Amino acid sequence: MLTENDKINIIREYIAGYNEYNVDKMLKHVSNNIHFMNITRDLITLNIQGKKDFRSVTEKSKSMFKKRKQEIDGVSFQNDAVEIAVKYSAFFGDGFSNQISNGKKLKLKGKSVFKFNKNEIIEIQDIIYP
Repeated sequence: MLTENDKINIIREYIAGYNEYNVDKMLKHVSNNIHFMNITRDLITLNIQGKKDFRSVTEKSKSMFKKRKQEIDGVSFQNDAVEIAVKYSAFFGDGFSNQISNGKKLKLKGKSVFKFNKNEIIEIQDIIYP
């Protein structure tokens, strides 16, 4: 059974992998049956089931940003979930449409909810605030 500290350390490693564009590091503690959702303005904009599809999306998203960074801004624990407040900044890359300028800066706030089973992350919800 993971302690709260264990869960935070796993989340920190996941975020470090994200910031470093290191997909293997991101997925180190992710279940083969991971459920990932991205939610913006109360709409599910991405809904993925399974580590293979999650890996594919994370690999493709690397070209979307020249630089990106997530920072933990707060943590709360609820039953089997850990909710982190997130500050996010990035510079757009070539992976977006022509309407978004290459190099334009993006700053967002939101939260991520991580659910665990045994030693693995089984669900991630990234929720972006408008």
